[in-house]
Amino acid sequence: MPVLTQRVGHSYDSPNWTVGTLVKRPSMLPNMVISAVKDNLIADLLLRKGPSAPGGAVQYQEQVVFSSIRDAEIIAEFGEIPTTQADIGIPTVVATQKRGIGLKISKEMETRNDVGRVAEEVRLTREALIRNWNKVFYQAVYRNPNILVMTASNAANGGWLTDVVPAAGLTPTAGIRKDIAQAKYLMSNQQVQGAMDNDRYGFVPDTMILHPSIAPEWLDSEEVNKVYDNSPATTLSPRYTMKMDNSFAGLDIVLSWEILPDHAILCKKKTMGFISDEWPLSGSPTEYKQSEQTYSTYFTRRSLVAIDNPKSVVLINGVDGNPTAAVP
Repeated sequence: MPVLTQRVGHSYDSPNWTVGTLVKRPSMLPNMVISAVKDNLIADLLLRKGPSAPGGAVQYQEQVVFSSIRDAEIIAEFGEIPTTQADIGIPTVVATQKRGIGLKISKEMETRNDVGRVAEEVRLTREALIRNWNKVFYQAVYRNPNILVMTASNAANGGWLTDVVPAAGLTPTAGIRKDIAQAKYLMSNQQVQGAMDNDRYGFVPDTMILHPSIAPEWLDSEEVNKVYDNSPATTLSPRYTMKMDNSFAGLDIVLSWEILPDHAILCKKKTMGFISDEWPLSGSPTEYKQSEQTYSTYFTRRSLVAIDNPKSVVLINGVDGNPTAAVP
């Protein structure tokens, strides 16, 4: 019988580091995971940094008042200058949640320098942290009863995944661009409590969140690609490049696996809400446990997400032709 004299390689093998290097430097493994996670947390991307939550909770009020009840006035000589007066909304309290996961490296992984298995453990840990904290963001959005909601105009005929074929001599009356325009109008035209005359919120969305499953149909969508027709930018069309643009219709596109496939969310970044940390995402130094012969590091974050400006969020339902009966 032939004797195997060489170590079996792995598709994830990398010359940049060894397993021995990772376990000998206590901070290297946790820092590797945290740096990979930070740039993929949707709440940290779209929400502003809120107040700290040292007591485990934050009290806030939803922004429902447009301006002071009292307007600036003409003041007579020796007259008293009026002060602002705002309606007091109902305060809301949101508590932090602690979420965490651990990562283990066995003694066998170290002695065999099994970089591939370690890289896979790092990837799984990274994905778990990203998906769990992204779900917290969507729960905050979906459970807020005051966000703006509309149904895709072509939802009954396939939604955004089916191009609208107009009657002879007519232009399309439904589709991606019309829904985006309607969502922008819906958001900017909201008249709010305390508004005077023609005052409106005037919010203009700058970000659109989509499920990645819409990407293949988006690439070949007639409605999307016609934007580039007869333009010097024709070679930038999705049908030509076979990749989605980072922006469309003045909106930055964010693809997220955690949003429901039949939903699109238009929002105004750093306006819709905030995220507060009781303690930020951190990883413990790698430690060796003799009884298990494993090296372990644990990642935790205790934070909260709040949507305090729900009128700067529009949820479009039915973009894939299958509207959800009720928003979760």
